[in-house]
Amino acid sequence: MLKTKTISVLFILALVIVPHTAFALDTLYSPIVHKGEMELEYLGNTTFDGRHDKNNIQGHELEMEYGLTDRLKIKANAGFDKPLDESLKLHGVGFGGVYQFFEQGEKDIDSGLLVNYTLSPIGGEADELEVKLLLEKQWGHFLHRANIGFSQEMWAHASGGPAPVFLWNTRYRNNPAFEPGLEIQSDFGKLNEGHGFNAQEHYIGPIAY
Repeated sequence: MLKTKTISVLFILALVIVPHTAFALDTLYSPIVHKGEMELEYLGNTTFDGRHDKNNIQGHELEMEYGLTDRLKIKANAGFDKPLDESLKLHGVGFGGVYQFFEQGEKDIDSGLLVNYTLSPIGGEADELEVKLLLEKQWGHFLHRANIGFSQEMWAHASGGPAPVFLWNTRYRNNPAFEPGLEIQSDFGKLNEGHGFNAQEHYIGPIAY
């Protein structure tokens, strides 16, 4: 069974933005795995701002997933960045997977674990390990999904951490061609750096899948 995933249209309002950076809006993963199913996904973002130091900063990610078994899905991804006044360049190549803990519907909340390791091709930059608990619950026409975890820089060029993240998505699933909802994405920064709220990145806004 081959499935091409519909490209998600995501509208989201930035509440706090740290200058000179662009928060890479992340994918909210489902814990549900389907054996033999392949998914292809593109996720991208860019900034539009009258100030030059915040304008046209881009992030792009290509991802492929495949259901190896009824419980295990493997994934590979490549990320590209366009920093301020620079050209688009490869930022990292990742590989990992999702493990579904129980059969769908067996527990009150469906759950799983995402583990992903990203190799940095850029000299002087650290690799990154990402670990997230995946939660999902369907109530009537409403689907609620949460990803809770952290990222940790690895090896010689690591500069502390871990950095906890929280992502939440609620959407109304009445028509598969249009599913409106609300999404929250929060990056709290590295714990050892003690970021206050004004130095964190929190995004909330309406979405449409």
